[in-house]
Amino acid sequence: MSRHCAEVLLCNRQGGRISCMERLHILVTGRVQGVGFRNAAQSQAAALGLVGWVRNAERFDQVEMEVEGPPEKLEAFLEWLKVGPALAKVMDVHAFAIEPIEEQTFRILR
Repeated sequence: MSRHCAEVLLCNRQGGRISCMERLHILVTGRVQGVGFRNAAQSQAAALGLVGWVRNAERFDQVEMEVEGPPEKLEAFLEWLKVGPALAKVMDVHAFAIEPIEEQTFRILR
């Protein structure tokens, strides 16, 4: 897995607490199309409280996504992506930080 770590954080103060959000653009390569990867990624993101989107990339062996949330939740999501759903065979996960945009949901794009 490769990750370019020029972190871009968006932090807000809520009461006496500061919460920070990070957004990652991610490409997952391997047997990741036609195996339920996008639905599984959406479920995993929801379980972690993450927002963003996922879609099949133009290449037949890639899924592309942007995911936003607290850095520790993103790390857990990246760990899950290394394996993916049962029928997937992940070969590489490439992630880099981009500007957070404060989305509200996680969507599957067609």
